[in-house]
Amino acid sequence: MDERDSNTAELDVALSDLDMDSPLARETLDKLLAEPATPESDTVLKNEHGPITPSARPEPPVVEKVPSSTPDAPVAEITASKSATSPVAVIPPSDAGKPDATQELVSTENLAAAVPAEHAEETVLSQDLMDSLVKEVQAEAAPLGTTTAPAPAVPTVQAPKTTPKRKAAPATPTPAPPQPTAEKSPSSPAATSTRIRSLGAAMGRLVRRHPVRLGASLAVGILGSLVTYSFLSAHQVRLPGTETWLAVSPSDIKGAYRSAQNLVALGRFPEAIRELDAVLAEAPPGPERADAAYLRLESAYKSLPEPITAKETEQLVAEIDRVLKQSRTHPRAPEALLWKADLLQRTGDLPSARSVYLELLEDFGNGPHLDQMLFRAGELALSLKRGDEAAGHFLRLLEQVPGSTLGAQAKLGLGDAQALSGKPDEARRVYTQLTQAYPDQAIGAEAVARLGRIAFDAAQYDETVRLLEGRLETATSIKGNDRLYLLLAKAYRAQGRTEETERVLRELIEFFPDTQDTAAAYVELSQVLEALNREREALRIISRGADRFPRDAEMLRKQAELLKKTGNPAAAGQALVAALKVGKPEPGLLLEAARSFSKAGENEEALETYERLLLLFPSSPEGILGGVEMAEVEFEAGKVRVALGRLEGLSIAAAGQPQQLPALLALGRVYGKLGLTARAADVLSEVTRISTEPEVQAKAAVALFDSNEWDEGMALAGRIDASKLSNDSGYALLVRHARAMMRADPERGLEKMEHAFQTYPQARTSEGDQWLLEAYLAANQTARARALVADLETRAKQDRARAPALVKGALTWGDALYEREDYRTAVEAYTLAATYSDTADTSADWAKYQQANALCAAGEVNHGIALYDEIAASKSAWADDAAIRANYVRLDQRLHGKPVPAPQTAEVQG
Repeated sequence: MDERDSNTAELDVALSDLDMDSPLARETLDKLLAEPATPESDTVLKNEHGPITPSARPEPPVVEKVPSSTPDAPVAEITASKSATSPVAVIPPSDAGKPDATQELVSTENLAAAVPAEHAEETVLSQDLMDSLVKEVQAEAAPLGTTTAPAPAVPTVQAPKTTPKRKAAPATPTPAPPQPTAEKSPSSPAATSTRIRSLGAAMGRLVRRHPVRLGASLAVGILGSLVTYSFLSAHQVRLPGTETWLAVSPSDIKGAYRSAQNLVALGRFPEAIRELDAVLAEAPPGPERADAAYLRLESAYKSLPEPITAKETEQLVAEIDRVLKQSRTHPRAPEALLWKADLLQRTGDLPSARSVYLELLEDFGNGPHLDQMLFRAGELALSLKRGDEAAGHFLRLLEQVPGSTLGAQAKLGLGDAQALSGKPDEARRVYTQLTQAYPDQAIGAEAVARLGRIAFDAAQYDETVRLLEGRLETATSIKGNDRLYLLLAKAYRAQGRTEETERVLRELIEFFPDTQDTAAAYVELSQVLEALNREREALRIISRGADRFPRDAEMLRKQAELLKKTGNPAAAGQALVAALKVGKPEPGLLLEAARSFSKAGENEEALETYERLLLLFPSSPEGILGGVEMAEVEFEAGKVRVALGRLEGLSIAAAGQPQQLPALLALGRVYGKLGLTARAADVLSEVTRISTEPEVQAKAAVALFDSNEWDEGMALAGRIDASKLSNDSGYALLVRHARAMMRADPERGLEKMEHAFQTYPQARTSEGDQWLLEAYLAANQTARARALVADLETRAKQDRARAPALVKGALTWGDALYEREDYRTAVEAYTLAATYSDTADTSADWAKYQQANALCAAGEVNHGIALYDEIAASKSAWADDAAIRANYVRLDQRLHGKPVPAPQTAEVQG
């Protein structure tokens, strides 16, 4: 064997003997670095079956001690030293040289060496050459059949079996058991050092003997690495990021879906949405993602508030459309379309909802939700007054889905559709069948109510009562009877049976406290009580109903009406605002609410409501009227220029329209209040020229009187037929005309004013009552003045909101009596005013101060002084005057030798 083959064999043996999986210990490396490399330390080790090319990682072989470390030692001696039972792992020839196994041993640094031989230059050492060299060494060292004497037995060390773990820290090598001092185990640090030095020496000899081939191999390897790197850099393929694979996997979607299902079942919809959103954002397309998307739609639909806003509807409808576009064939697609139609229907977009139902029936007419589709489509058609279309949907449901749970309701809807289409006989036949089929169920009661409604609408009240009373007497269940009670009460009322009406309505409220018909019963009962002049009781009833049904707009409207009628305009305005919040905005309600606030003196609330009216309905008749009234409120609030500009603009913008007249009337009143009487007269004359309607002319005459245009006003009032006026207009015109007449003929003017008082008792105003009281006092008719004040007191007792009118009248009456030196009667008037005065009002302080003056003047000095002291100790505007008067009366009493009460305050004493 030549020197070249020997060196190659040495390299193979050194490589095969290294355990690449066992890391070197720190102390081993330190020792190796300290030892000098010597040729005598080279060791040749070779497998007797040739070079090892593992296809999978074998068990570490048990290596015995090499008997000789001489470089020239024959290979046969080394192989013969191994025991026949030595557990050396031998790879079968059939597994040797597999491409995948070979690639496992190729490191990143030797990537170029793994390129197939046809890509390398001829000067490179080929694999065939290496294999032939190894075979030659094997043939020379151990021919087949050759036997060698066994080497002396030495202890063997079994390498521990280890299972590699991902990213695990290298295990510390297990120390070898104690060995005899004469021998060293191959696994010891010395043996390891020997193998490494052998490998280094073999590599050195190979470099010295074949420098050209090794250099060429190295160059080709470097060049191949560069070419490979350049090719991969220029041809990068964008694959899904690992962060996506790690964030969302099919198991994540399934887990989130199951968790969200449980949350939906518990009604925890926002939590379900959050659970699904966490995976839907990065989930790849597929059936799992589609399931999650539809479950999210269900959660969003069921979590919507009531009432739903237009913005919320728009957002969810857009999401439904997006999901349907992505997975139109999903089993839950019909459900999503049903949700979409319901959303549109709840927000009032009935035509669009109808289109969705028609789309459903066309694309999914054979699906599992056909009965729901047909039933909802039929109900929507009824809402749109499409009787024939509704009947078609209900008939199809009854024919194609005969076992549906909606069958009875569909039959009831069929009767409604026939009644809507003008087929009352067919409707009665359907309703009668239902009453017979469901005698003790709510659906049967509904059918009886439909029969009663047909009779009621035909003014057949006796027949209505007969049907409803018969059902209530024979029914064994109260389910559905709330509708019967309400209709029966209406029939009784139509017959004039008031007591029965009230009894049935109260029973309905007691037996069915939470149904929608109960809310209607509250409104109906309040109307009955109002008709019986029991307004206070009616207000209590409707207020109780509003507390129970705070989102019933009709209830709140009725409450506002009664509050206004009983003299509480501010609360009436609040009730109307509440009705607007829960119902559809209506210009009439906004105008009425603003007027209520204005009448109550709540100018800020009135202006806000007027602004909302002008914003939502600027060109409506109510909007123009609201603008006119808003200008008058602004004028009263001191915004004169703003008010005049608004009225001038409205009078021009509404030219030729009915709303121009209110603008001109308001403009005339404002000019009159500003003292611009000539301008006011011109504007109001324009009103009378435009319209000859008695109501319009009466308002123009009133404005002329309020502007102190007495002659023009009297001339116009004389041409108006008062019998054609409303109560409010007739009273307003009559009292002003009477005031104007009193300037020339007080007796005739007073007579005309008393006529207004008696003719329009319900239209009386506090302003008109004050004018009449002043007229009585001017005519020295104190008895009539006292009767009028007593009437004002009665009205104030009934309605505390009318107390300010009583206080003003009592003070006027008391001051007149005081001037006439009727002090004792004046004391009564002032006491009445002080009793009904608001403590925060200056009227209360004035009434008390005048009461003290009248008491002292009437001889009740001690009582008067005590009242003075009370006023002086307060923060009243008359406190200083009261203190001075108290001291003066005390001094006068002492001068006349009369007892004087001690001062009650330090201020008085000083």
